[in-house]
Parts: sequence; C-alpha cells; structure tokens
Amino acid sequence: MSGHLALLVAEAVLCSGIVLLLFRLRHHFGMAPLYMVLGALQYLQFVFAASLRVEMLPGITAGPATTVLFPLTIFVVLLTYVEGDAEATRQFAYGVVVCNITLYSVAALAGQHVDLAGVSNPLHLPRELFQQPWRTMVASSVAILLDMVATVMVYEWVSRRLPTLFLRLWLTAAAVVVLDAVVFSTLSFAGQPAYVQMMTGSMLGKLLGASGYAVVVTAYVRIFERQGEQRGPMDAPGDVFRWLTYRQRYEEARSLMARDALTGLYNRGYFDEFAPRQLAHADRARHPMSLVVIDIDDLKATNDRHGHRAGDELVRFVAAELRHMVRASDAACRYGGDEFVVVLTTADATAARIFAERLRQNIRANSAALAPAPPWAPATVTVGVATTPADGTTVDGLLHCADERLYEGKRQGRDRVVGASVVS
Repeated sequence: MSGHLALLVAEAVLCSGIVLLLFRLRHHFGMAPLYMVLGALQYLQFVFAASLRVEMLPGITAGPATTVLFPLTIFVVLLTYVEGDAEATRQFAYGVVVCNITLYSVAALAGQHVDLAGVSNPLHLPRELFQQPWRTMVASSVAILLDMVATVMVYEWVSRRLPTLFLRLWLTAAAVVVLDAVVFSTLSFAGQPAYVQMMTGSMLGKLLGASGYAVVVTAYVRIFERQGEQRGPMDAPGDVFRWLTYRQRYEEARSLMARDALTGLYNRGYFDEFAPRQLAHADRARHPMSLVVIDIDDLKATNDRHGHRAGDELVRFVAAELRHMVRASDAACRYGGDEFVVVLTTADATAARIFAERLRQNIRANSAALAPAPPWAPATVTVGVATTPADGTTVDGLLHCADERLYEGKRQGRDRVVGASVVS
C-alpha cells in the first residue's frame, strides 16, 4: 500500500505542478494550454476509472481517477473563481461538462470496433474499457454538471462565513466530492452488491485528494496571486457562473468599503449597520449581546511627543491584537481616532468582561515584549463594557453606558476594565 500511496502523491504533485504553472502563465499564453492539458487529463480520468484501482482499506478501492484527477478538476474551477475571472470560470466549467459527454459518446462508438471482424487489437484491450454501461454514462454526465455548479455555489456560501482561504477551499471541495460520490455511485450502482463499497471508496479517494490540493492551492494563491485581481465581464446575469462571481465580487467590494484604511478593521459605518441587526437578533433569540468600547490611553500624547507616524503604529498594534481575539461571528470596529468598539453577539456580562480583561492584558504584555521597543510601549487601554438587556435595549443606550464606564476607568487611572459593578 505504501508504494501505491507514494505513486498517488507523485501523480498529484506532477499534475498540480503543471496545472498551476500554466495557470500562473495565463497572462502570457492565455488559458488554451491549460484547457488542453485538462482535456487530456479528463481522458486519462475516463481510462483510469475503468481500469486502475488500488485497495485503500479492506474491501475499499480507489485510484488515480478519484484521488488525483477528479479533485484537481474541481480545484481548477475553484482557482479561477477565487481569482475572480468570470469568463474563464464559465468557459472551463462548461468545457468540462461537454468534454465529459464527448468522451463517453466517442468512446462508446469507437469501442464497437473491438467486436468487428478485421480489427487489429495488439494490446487486447477489452470492449468494456471503451463502452461503459449507459447508467455510468448518464451518472457521470449528471454528476459533473452538478459538480461544476455546486463548486461555485458552495464557495459563494462558505466565503461569507469562513475567515481563511484554506477552510473555504477545503470545505467547498469536500462538499462537492461527497456530492459527486453520492450522485455518481447512486445512479451507477444503486441496487448492486458493491454499491456501498464503490461509494465509500470514491468518497475516501476524492476527500484525500481534495485535502492535499487545498493545501497546495492555498499556498499558491498566498504566494503568487492576489485574490480578485482578474475580473471577467459581468454582462450575462442569467449565467450561473457569471452571476455567482458577480455576487462574490460585490460582497468583496462591499466588505472593502466597510473597512478602516489604517487598521483593516470594520469602520463606524459598518458598526452602525451591524450592531442594530445583531441586537434585534439577540432580542428575538432571547440571548445577551455585549458592546466593548476600547480607548487607547495617551494616544494624543504619543502623537504630540513622537509624531503621528508613531501614533498610527500604536493604533495598528491595538487593532492587530483585537483582530487576533475577535471571533468570526463578532465584529471589531474602529469607532474614532483612538476608540474601538467590539460587538460580542452572544456574550453575557461575564464573558464580555473576560474578553475585555484578556484584551487589556494582551495589549500591555505584547507591546512591552516588542523588540526594538517602540516609543509608546508598553501600550495600555481603558475599556468599558455594557450588556443587553441590563445595561440598555438599544445600540445608543449600550454605547452610552459603555462610554460612561470607560470614562469612569479613565478617571480612576486608566489601564482597566469597567463593567456593570466591579472595577478591575
């Protein structure tokens, strides 16, 4: 088994290396070389699926077609979509579907030569290598069409919910390969004794390949590409690939407009939209929501003594500490020059105070450990915390309460968290 696994890894490295190199060179040579290579790999996938399988687990088999070639196809669609090239995404996705149907159709006709008199077949290839059962042909065509559409639809969904590219790619690919394994195996083998084993082997092989390619493609994008750099024309909203890519670009542009230029955190406009929506949701779901207001101590003095560049470095440092601590479901916003607000969507007063105290301690400790030490180190912050419904039932009410507590902390000497009753 170890020898087969090493061969599968080598095949994946070779195929992904060639494909990523051609994708990288697309601005020089266009997409045609990549399409030609992928068309050839589609043919190999067709041949390997019918002829070459390896036992992965007792009674469970997979091969290069499921482990190496099919997941690679999904990741090429994902890669073109992530890079925002709507036209290339559309062309490739539809091209894969047409290529798949053409391969099955031509192979079915050519396979009939094997049984006719006068044919030369020196390799003694069986007719079954060319002529797949009609159920397999239909299943493959239906599955590949669903796969292409599902790839961009699932990525569109997860990209708005998961923070990292790797998680987006992996979860999208995992969902699509599971869908493909279920659809293809059900349409092809349902009712047959090997149905469960075939579906399990297909799913296992494709998940293994998808996991490896997720790592490789993430590294490639981080090193060589800028997400969304290329944009295709969006003049056909009826086309699912164009429409979904347009949605992705719209969400990215909207997110960019909601970001503070200096810190990369959300800006006040985003807070004004996000906080009331989350407060209404908390009221309907009957769970608490907290606002944490953070003020950087002595930022004005830093600007006066060391210049605004040092002040900007201090603001960015505090923002970075915030970014590391805030969950994906919450929102950290730069509210003013030296003030930040965090919306903790499901945190009660105790959880909010713990968050605020950890943030205060991290900012002091991590800034003191910087080398070389900036002129403003160690940095400190004063924090006010307010929680619904005890401290207010509106965003303005919560902000007023948190601000009052923050200024109480300032009066008491700064570098502290002030909550409902206890000062720490």
